[in-house]
Amino acid sequence: MADEHDPRIAAFHRDFPGWTAWEANGSWRALRVDGRDGLVGLTATSLTELRMRLAEALRVAS
Repeated sequence: MADEHDPRIAAFHRDFPGWTAWEANGSWRALRVDGRDGLVGLTATSLTELRMRLAEALRVAS
């Protein structure tokens, strides 16, 4: 799961409260258990791509 000591993960949590991010099998994943806005999870090839995709998805969902 997420390494809370990784500054990239800490920055992700600051920018996307309530979301968890981690790297597994060469891809990055983000998950939010409550799915308040209908979004539950995303997968991307890099953390940068994950951040961009999540920001866009949240913008569209709002």
